[in-house]
Amino acid sequence: MARHGLNTFMTIRIVQRITDAGLKLVGILLAWLGLTVALPLALREGAQVDVYFPSQHLLTNLPDDVSVVDWGRNRITLTGERRDLALSLYRAGAMIVLPSGGGGCVDLRKKRSS
Repeated sequence: MARHGLNTFMTIRIVQRITDAGLKLVGILLAWLGLTVALPLALREGAQVDVYFPSQHLLTNLPDDVSVVDWGRNRITLTGERRDLALSLYRAGAMIVLPSGGGGCVDLRKKRSS
């Protein structure tokens, strides 16, 4: 009987550890997502941003001074001279606005010398 109780106790501890690790991971992911979504709000003028999962509503309501630089299947890269570019895109219906990396997270393209 005592052995059965020990196994139950160990099972509960394992479940608690898995739950704690899962909650920590979720917290880290939410913090990362919050920072990356908030980061474009502090962009300088003339910055490029990537809008993920753009809707038709967003594309028809883009601010006049915003230009399309590139597009992909679930992403569109935009640029504009306004300081509140990301905020204006959120107001126009963008779901996720992130700073554009130019070539992804790490830009491996060769730099041209002038």
